[in-house]
Amino acid sequence: HHSEHKLFCKTIHSVDASNDPEVIQQLLGPFRSTSNATTRLDEISVLHRCQIIDLYQRKRPLNKAELYLLSCEPRCLGCAKTDNVLRMEANLSGQDRVQTLKPCPRCMMVFFCDDHRSSEVDLHRDTSSDNGFASECNLSRQIRLDSEFRLLMPSPHLHMWRFIPRQDIWISLKGLSWDAALSAPIRAALPTDTSVEHLAGCLRLVSCLASTVMTVLCALEFCLGPTVASCSTLTIHVLGARAEFTSAVTYMYEAILHRLPNVKNLHILFCDNLGGSQGHVVKDVVLCKDCQNSSAHMIHEYIDHAYVKHLSRGTDFKAPDLCILMNGYIANHETALWSETIRLLLERGVPSLFTANDALYARRDCDLLCGLGARLISGLTLASNPWGSLASDLNLD
Repeated sequence: HHSEHKLFCKTIHSVDASNDPEVIQQLLGPFRSTSNATTRLDEISVLHRCQIIDLYQRKRPLNKAELYLLSCEPRCLGCAKTDNVLRMEANLSGQDRVQTLKPCPRCMMVFFCDDHRSSEVDLHRDTSSDNGFASECNLSRQIRLDSEFRLLMPSPHLHMWRFIPRQDIWISLKGLSWDAALSAPIRAALPTDTSVEHLAGCLRLVSCLASTVMTVLCALEFCLGPTVASCSTLTIHVLGARAEFTSAVTYMYEAILHRLPNVKNLHILFCDNLGGSQGHVVKDVVLCKDCQNSSAHMIHEYIDHAYVKHLSRGTDFKAPDLCILMNGYIANHETALWSETIRLLLERGVPSLFTANDALYARRDCDLLCGLGARLISGLTLASNPWGSLASDLNLD
């Protein structure tokens, strides 16, 4: 790759060794602010990233890989400086020794310069946070381990149903967690030499893929009570869903049949609520052999019009057992349309569940629902979803 890289390498070197006052002022200026810099790290990071990309682009066009490299280069947790900035500072002051960023030896994903290593490592590993996780270090480590697990097991979503095997009887989800519900079958399905750390990574991956399904099952138990165990037919309307027939979507909803073994007919209707352009599609899904042997069937139906229109079909409308929207931002996005949808759901008496990404959006959504006259279930209102994803996403800033 050197033939392609050497131009980029020369450009980096020319910038690092530059004594051009304009370049130095541009690239080092954000880091010389005397005003409580720790509250401006994100602003500094974004500004510097834009500046340096612009500078390199002026010298020659960057390809996608180079652009990504400059956008994602490591930054000090305490001051947001990069190795590039540290080298320029050393060259400017005539220092013989150039310091470089050092990663946290435990997670290898968060970096520190010499000035901030001692003070920021403790903050990075602080376990007193009330965010439900042990520390930023543990979160970063989880992300790295999960990435490793995905490489060890290509396309794991194609086999996700194996981690949620068919049960002989319905087992209540009340009081259970991901670990209690799925650790044993996951351990049984993975190779015996799988490390404990990667077992946890698999559980997080399954939780990411199956969050909607387990939330549906939890809501059905709240709405139907003990009778959920004896249901032979279920209809579920999923709002905010794109029209796509992927293996992940197919196996995801098959898990409902695995947890509710008495269900023989499962109808999942998908609608993005805004009205898609994919056309009306009905598909009889091919299930696993265990489900086939139990005479279970599942139909996926995608409608190409807004759900409001579907609700307005009069006597042709058949109320589902549950209507669900995952993280729909109903109080912040297309609010008028969602308000009309909710009003019709209330008129039709459809049990419905709305989730939110965080407490702030949940409160806004609750205010909207209450304002429209919805009767909220106390056990679910503004409650943390036990079946939310355990996986963490990396935010570069």
